Amino acid sequence: ADLFQIAGALAVHECGGPWVPIRVGRLQTEDTDGEESVSEAASERRECAKAPFPDAAPSAAAHLKAVFGGLGLSPSDSVALMGAHTLGRAHASRSGHAPASTPYTKAGPGRTRGGASWTKEWQVFDNSYFKALLAEPADPHLLRLPTDKALLEDPAFLPHLLRFASDQDAFFKEYAEAHVKMSVQGSIFDPPGGILLPKRP
Repeated sequence: ADLFQIAGALAVHECGGPWVPIRVGRLQTEDTDGEESVSEAASERRECAKAPFPDAAPSAAAHLKAVFGGLGLSPSDSVALMGAHTLGRAHASRSGHAPASTPYTKAGPGRTRGGASWTKEWQVFDNSYFKALLAEPADPHLLRLPTDKALLEDPAFLPHLLRFASDQDAFFKEYAEAHVKMSVQGSIFDPPGGILLPKRP
């Protein structure tokens, strides 16, 4: 579990994002769904960015609040974590969403070509996810799922979307804080509280 947390934090930082102060020393991480790994079949069952949602939420916004709120995260935490969609892509074979490729993803990198991204520069961590959501007209080549649109439509989320779109420093600060909150969910550390990794130069 420590290695996954370190890898995620370093990926954010290496792509231009904030330093996430990760703690290591996990003895145990509670299994939240009874599955040790995310198989192809599990991915198909977890197609939860559009209705019907697995928690029977009546809307995408209600689903986000149930998922993030159930972890003790605030609306600002939730929007900040959604901003991680500035990185990466979705593939229909794994998520049930996205075309085979777009002008932004068809060239790779490497063998991992195709899918659809939320941002044009999907290997750069910045606040472009929020800017893309606010752009009018919407770029037809960028992914915009109901859970993404919920940030525009729900009054608990929209102020944070607007704030992060206009202030990347605020996004970076609050993203790092929310990432840390997520990273310790269900964890037991030895020593208690874990060991804080030193910040990279």
